[in-house]
Amino acid sequence: STLLSQSMGHKLNLTASFGVACYPTHAGTADALIHKADAAMYHVKMNGKNAVCLARDTFVKGKLG
Repeated sequence: STLLSQSMGHKLNLTASFGVACYPTHAGTADALIHKADAAMYHVKMNGKNAVCLARDTFVKGKLG
């Protein structure tokens, strides 16, 4: 992707934010796992982006709770 964009005269920068939740440590159902991973992903996005965050029971803005 970078090679293609450079050959066309464009610069492409990609970043990613991930939230991770594990069964059964963080939740016992698929819906609850998705919710926990989603909350972890948004925690990353609110605190600098471009990182991975493991699910926690609570998140406090600026730090893991």
